[in-house]
Amino acid sequence: MAQFKFLLWLVYWYDRTDFFEFEWDSYNRLKILNKHEISHYEVESVFWSKKSFPLGIQIFPVSEVEDRFSIVGLSEKKRVLFIVFTIRYGKIRAISGRRASRNERKFHEKLCSQTIKNVR
Repeated sequence: MAQFKFLLWLVYWYDRTDFFEFEWDSYNRLKILNKHEISHYEVESVFWSKKSFPLGIQIFPVSEVEDRFSIVGLSEKKRVLFIVFTIRYGKIRAISGRRASRNERKFHEKLCSQTIKNVR
């Protein structure tokens, strides 16, 4: 299972960004749709929801090509998804997307409840 290291700049970037631009590899787009029944629109909606939380940079397995990041969040279909992505030339490129595991959903729920408490 992949492991991720928390990065404060990633949270800051996500929180401060109002517009996300996406670049899709046709293979990954079809893989996510066929394997996990998640459209690329639903993956993109996780970034727009603002009920999503960047988890960090992938530290295992190490990618020799580029940094990989993860985000867990609520999609437009009200499903909690786990997305692995990279940033190429300022655009988000999804590598994988799936429904969040039970532990990831609990973690997301905990972060959402903490965020609500901090806003009050």
